[in-house]
Amino acid sequence: MTYNIRISNITSVSIASIAFSLLTILSIHDYMTETLLAENFSGLQDFSYYRSILLGIISFSLIYPILRYKLPNPISDSSSFLTVGDDYYFDDDTNAYNSIDSPRKLAILGVLSLSALFIFIFIYSPRLFNYLCLENNPIELFSAAFWFLAFGLFIGTFVLFRKLPGHIRNIYLTISFSLAIVSFLAGIEEISWTQSFFHFKSPAFFRTNIQGEVNLHNFSTHRLENMFYFSTFLFLVLIPFINDKIHIYKKYPVLFFFLPSRFIVLMTAIAFSYNFSTWNIIFIQLSFFITTIILIHYFFEFHQGKDTRIFLGTLFVCFILNQIIFLKYGHNSIRCFDVKEYKEFFIALSFLVYALEVMTRSKHTVPKIKYVSNNNLKSRFAKKR
Repeated sequence: MTYNIRISNITSVSIASIAFSLLTILSIHDYMTETLLAENFSGLQDFSYYRSILLGIISFSLIYPILRYKLPNPISDSSSFLTVGDDYYFDDDTNAYNSIDSPRKLAILGVLSLSALFIFIFIYSPRLFNYLCLENNPIELFSAAFWFLAFGLFIGTFVLFRKLPGHIRNIYLTISFSLAIVSFLAGIEEISWTQSFFHFKSPAFFRTNIQGEVNLHNFSTHRLENMFYFSTFLFLVLIPFINDKIHIYKKYPVLFFFLPSRFIVLMTAIAFSYNFSTWNIIFIQLSFFITTIILIHYFFEFHQGKDTRIFLGTLFVCFILNQIIFLKYGHNSIRCFDVKEYKEFFIALSFLVYALEVMTRSKHTVPKIKYVSNNNLKSRFAKKR
C-alpha cells in the first residue's frame, strides 16, 4: 500500500513538472514582455484555454498526494487541542474545530446568498455593481470594517493570552499580535489611512503612486494585490486543508491552535471564484483550480448525511458558476477590476470570521491551559519535596 502511494506520488509530481514545463514554453513571451504578475486578460482564446488546461493539470498533480494520504490514527473531530509545554491534551467538551454543524452551514449559506445577490446585480445592472464598489461606497467600507473588527478580536485574543503562564505565553502573544497588525494594515490601507474620510492632501511622497493617495499598495498595485490574494489563499484555504488531511502541525500545537478550521476553508472558497482581469495570472488560476479540487474532495469525503452532501454540492456549483459568469460577461463591467473589489470583500469577511474563531478558542482554552499548568507545577513541587 505504502509502495503504491509512493509510486502515485512520484507520477503526479512528474506530470506536474511536465505540464509546468509546457506552460513555461507557452508563456515565455508573456513573461518577457508583461512579467509574471501582470493583469492582461483579453478574453477566452485558444491560448487561454491551453494555459488553463495545463494549470488544471498542475493543480491536480500537486494536490493529489495530499488527497491520497490517510492518517493512521486521525484526531477525532470532537477534540480540541490544548498544550502546556511539551504535553498535549484533548478536551471532548469543546465544539469541534473541523465540524460543519448547523450554525456554520447557515453562515456559509449566508455568504452564498450574498454572492448570488452580487452575481444577479453584475448580470442585470453592471452600473450598480460598479457603484457599490466605488470608493467610500458599501463594498469598500464593509471590507475596511471587517478588517478593523478582526483587528479588535485579535487584540482581545492578545489580552486573553497575557493570562497564560510561562514561556509559552510569548509565542501566543507574538502570533496574535502579528495577526492584529496584519488586520489593521489591511483595513487602514483600504481607506487610505483615513484620507477617504478626511480628504487631506497627500504628502509629496504618496503623490507618485498610481492613485496619488496615502497608501502603500498603490506603489505596485497589481503585483501586491495578487500576492495578497495568493497569500490569503495559502493561509485560509490550502494550508488548513493540508493540515486537515495529514495533521502536519500536530507536533507544533501553537501553530495548530492558530490554523483556520475546515469551516473557514469552505467559507473562504467563494472568494477565489471572483476573477476576471486577473484570470491569466498563474497564481490566480492555481488558487481557483486547487480550491475546486478541495471542494470536490470534501463533497465525496463527508459522510454526515444527505443534507451535508446537498450543502457541499450547492457550494461547489455556486463556485463554478461564479467563475464562468465572470469570464463570459466580465467585459460588461464598467471597470475591469470591479470584480476584485468584491473578492477583497469576501476575503475580509472570511478573515473576520477566522478572528472570531480564534477568539472563541482562546476564551475556552486559556482557563484550561492555566488549570493544567498549575496542576503540573504543584505536582513537580510535590515531587521535589
